[in-house]
Amino acid sequence: MEELPLSSFIASPVPSPRKKRRERLPREAISPEELGLRTLLQIAAKRLPLPITYFEPLTVAQAICEELRYADRTLNKAAALNDPLERQALVTAFAVSGYAAAITRKQKPFNPLLGETYDYSSDCGWRYHAEQVNHHPPVLAAHADGPGWTWWQTLISATKITWSGTAEVNTELSVRLRLGKDDYSWNKVKFIFENASAAPEHRKLKAHGTMLIRCTNGFSSTIIFHKDKKTEITGSLINKSGVHVVRLIGHWDQCLKRLNVLEVNKNTNVYGSSRNKMR
Repeated sequence: MEELPLSSFIASPVPSPRKKRRERLPREAISPEELGLRTLLQIAAKRLPLPITYFEPLTVAQAICEELRYADRTLNKAAALNDPLERQALVTAFAVSGYAAAITRKQKPFNPLLGETYDYSSDCGWRYHAEQVNHHPPVLAAHADGPGWTWWQTLISATKITWSGTAEVNTELSVRLRLGKDDYSWNKVKFIFENASAAPEHRKLKAHGTMLIRCTNGFSSTIIFHKDKKTEITGSLINKSGVHVVRLIGHWDQCLKRLNVLEVNKNTNVYGSSRNKMR
């Protein structure tokens, strides 16, 4: 299958000048200490604070904002289309691309303080706002709006640490999207951190589960995250008659490709890059 660069999916150049962003943090990272499995289990059982070096220098509110990094290439384009199948494909690509940044993140973000907010304005026309609305358990409300679309979610997650040294993170509520007159919703899959008590470079991140993206127009799509196949994903787009019309394959940290079931020779890369690496 031919892979196309991400830039090929941008409908038109961004009219406004881009803001200058910093490319690195002002201080070097502190080498994290390794936590023994027994220590990690005691911390989880007694709800003790983790060592400061166990965290990365950003909050959950900032980390959730990274789920929108490809909104301009997916949602902005979907808002300008009328074909429900094309819109479903782009929304599915957006839902999957939200996991791409996680592959390089193997440390825990800080929980925001109660009432703490975070705002971000994109160069591509969308705005993001998040607020920590509850402390115990931590609950974050996030909202974003762009040209022709509105996205929101309430983040409530539960972490389970097993005797094998694996940490599992489950998200309870769905993500919501309004695209014109259509409403979309989808669940988040489970994140699994293997060797959670080891140093970050020795931890392994996996995603596991089935994501179901539903739309009020009757179209839907499924994406299966294969835990035992690294970052591989498979799935399909389903029309309002319940027919699987498009097959989806790819890797959640690289790209998503579609293969029309009825027209096998037509392959289209929904998102990704020519070098198999998202930027």
